[in-house]
Amino acid sequence: MAIAFLLMPSSPHMALPLFMIFLFGMGNTIFNIPVQTQMALAIPDSYRARVYSIVGFGCGLAGPLGMALAGSLIEKYGTPTLLVVMGSVFVCLTPLLLVNKELTRFMRLSPEAASQYFDKGSIHSSQAGTPAVVEVGFVDATSDSGKI
Repeated sequence: MAIAFLLMPSSPHMALPLFMIFLFGMGNTIFNIPVQTQMALAIPDSYRARVYSIVGFGCGLAGPLGMALAGSLIEKYGTPTLLVVMGSVFVCLTPLLLVNKELTRFMRLSPEAASQYFDKGSIHSSQAGTPAVVEVGFVDATSDSGKI
């Protein structure tokens, strides 16, 4: 996608950038299926609807805000400049996903381990060989006791 944005201003035809955007969409699908599966396994049943509601709200809000921001930026800087800047930002930020150790570790968990990821409101991390527990503040809706 980043390369497609970088190519659009200088491409005499739109076929190559549009084909690259199509490839990005295919790659996005291939990436999102395992991520959504791991999230569904990791999020406790009693919180899944809340988490996905927040994610859906954020995604729904990003579209109109992005269009409003893009409109004003295009008016100020022009389309070719904005496409090059967006492509450059994508090129710079995408590798950060690959070096994020927690994301990499989470994605490599087995389905059984993923379902225990938020076990009893804690994140278990195995840094330096010793498990560390970080409280995240989940309250079990089915019991009267819980940590806030």
